[in-house]
Amino acid sequence: TTETRTTTEKPATTTTTTPVAVMYFLKNPGTGNTPFQDVSALSTAVPDSAALPNYDTSYDAVPGLRLLPTSSGSGETDPTMRHTFVLNTKARTLTGTAKVAVWAALDESGTGSATLHAALFDCTASIRGCVTIGERTAEIEAPLSKGFEPATFVFDGLNHSFGSDRRLALILFAEGGRTAHIGYDADHTPSFVALILE
Repeated sequence: TTETRTTTEKPATTTTTTPVAVMYFLKNPGTGNTPFQDVSALSTAVPDSAALPNYDTSYDAVPGLRLLPTSSGSGETDPTMRHTFVLNTKARTLTGTAKVAVWAALDESGTGSATLHAALFDCTASIRGCVTIGERTAEIEAPLSKGFEPATFVFDGLNHSFGSDRRLALILFAEGGRTAHIGYDADHTPSFVALILE
């Protein structure tokens, strides 16, 4: 008697890894209250300061960073009207969806609201020769007396490759009739950029 056995081979399986966004927090250029500096860093270090420092003691005594309104858009060069946060992307590709969350409030003086802009750029290490990746806006309506509130900016469908000598720059600026204040690098105002870099 001849016995016949049939074996079934299982198909090979492949494992796909879904890229995960990494949170990069807007950082204080120093420790505690600091004089104004034009460029700050983006870092994975989680904010742990209980109090929000003043990041422009040379201009005012208000916690956070002041952004005077501009009418020049992302091309504004006056450092009191825009602020830049930089990340070394190390020749990687920005893909998928990016999210920017910035805690903001309006100055007590004036009336109306302000429009906060978050713009992503591909720049040289010296923040020159910048190429626009995307720009989003959010209305700021809460005054400082009511505290900072989060403004969210979503960038969909990204597919941008950085050269080895390039940087990702987040530039924040405000338009409208009122000065805006932004809070970051404190545990109750953890402003961040969430990115997928492959």
